[in-house]
Amino acid sequence: MATDIRHTNWVPFGHHGYSHYRIWQEFNGRDWFQRHEWKRDDGSLSLDDWIPGAKGWCIDAQPIAA
Repeated sequence: MATDIRHTNWVPFGHHGYSHYRIWQEFNGRDWFQRHEWKRDDGSLSLDDWIPGAKGWCIDAQPIAA
């Protein structure tokens, strides 16, 4: 089975210099992983490392655009 990667919509955050975040999720056919993507107030982006532990797709998770 191919790895499926999805992300949620941006969620307003407004704390500590970050304006929004969204959750990335990965399912490889056996294991689930997730990470956060952060949008800073200046518009720059950063991604956390993948961590295990997602239990299924978030309700608004959508496939990444090709």
